[in-house]
Amino acid sequence: MRPRAEKSKVINAGNHLMGIPGNLTSGTEPSRSSELEKLGFRLTGFRDWPVVRALHTLAGLGFRSVELSLDHPELDPETLTGEQITRVQAALADYRLRLSAVAYHPVSDCVDTAFRRQKRALAVAREFGASALVAGGVASARDSQGTAGLKALEDLVLAAEGAGLTVALEPAPDTVLDGMYEFANLARRLAGLPVSLTLNLGHVALTEGESPEVIEEWCSFITQVHVHDVIRPDPTHLLPGDGHLDLLRPIQKLRECGYTGDLTLDLYDIAAAPDEWAARAMERCRGLFG
Repeated sequence: MRPRAEKSKVINAGNHLMGIPGNLTSGTEPSRSSELEKLGFRLTGFRDWPVVRALHTLAGLGFRSVELSLDHPELDPETLTGEQITRVQAALADYRLRLSAVAYHPVSDCVDTAFRRQKRALAVAREFGASALVAGGVASARDSQGTAGLKALEDLVLAAEGAGLTVALEPAPDTVLDGMYEFANLARRLAGLPVSLTLNLGHVALTEGESPEVIEEWCSFITQVHVHDVIRPDPTHLLPGDGHLDLLRPIQKLRECGYTGDLTLDLYDIAAAPDEWAARAMERCRGLFG
């Protein structure tokens, strides 16, 4: 991980790069209750459940959108069929769930495998009708210098341009795309290409400190937002209210800056009882926004 002092180089970088407008309008600040209509959930926590059952459960709990994580066994980008895609699309329609994004995070993959699977994930995202693929870098342990992993992300963005999609990169601690410093450098090299930012409020709190500053500088790039709490410096994804973060503050800043997209709950280590965790997450969000 880079020294803390280097992170200051990121300030104002976002203002000098052309972002992807995405889910942006002129600054607005909707009521707290309206945020409940924007709540989504990442499917990765339901990786041991059948996809359709998971979608039915999330809709029943009151979630309005879902991020399809291709690390789910039924959604493996290298084996997924057109028939399976049609079935999932039908379930989304039946349960009135928006598809907020399609995602593939190759944290445990080697660089070559990650690129191959993420490139296939672009095709899957397009087949689902998504406009973007949420993607991250491989673990730092897989590429200690980070050079190959970042080059693979550059190549992924170039492939996305040919497919008519955007790559919504998500910085994450202990990956080759560790934080906003790495994202800023990559975005400079990819200026004019279809790259945007998936802002994870927990990750930003760990690597940058003050998320409202990051939001203000990079608002034109933000097309997806992941929400969870953390206890610094532990990167474990926690329920809202179980960590150190005042989540309402950055969310209000997002709306003031014109972000109109969904807020996607990102809880991944919940496979033993994902329905219970999702229910508790919804309860916490109702308390936060009610």
